[in-house]
Amino acid sequence: MQPRKYRVDIYWSEEDECYLAEVPDLPGCVTHGETVSEAARNAEEAMECWLEAAEEAGDPIPLPSTVKQWSGRFLARIPRDLHADLALEAQRQGVSLNQYVVAQLAAASAVTRARRAPRRTRPAAGQARASRKPAKAT
Repeated sequence: MQPRKYRVDIYWSEEDECYLAEVPDLPGCVTHGETVSEAARNAEEAMECWLEAAEEAGDPIPLPSTVKQWSGRFLARIPRDLHADLALEAQRQGVSLNQYVVAQLAAASAVTRARRAPRRTRPAAGQARASRKPAKAT
């Protein structure tokens, strides 16, 4: 199997009292570690297990999102009153509308990411978790 570079998100879990490592492109591919480096090592093992299981089941292997390239630009159609509110607040803060909207989106994205962090039961010590969602029946 060709090695692929998947993004691994590692973050501290207060609930589990350890670092969790999640591979967003591989649903259910989550592990943990007492340190960031241990969580990263365990993530490598969990990815291998996930990919092997998918290959054996004949399931499609997702491309890593890290291969995707984004331009950093997009166009959003918004109601006029929202446009006015955003422009006035940006002016009040002494920044451009673009800077203000980017800051608001970044803050909202951080909150969303924090809420998305899995609340899972901690795997047994040294055990990688590489569970996968069952394939959809067609």
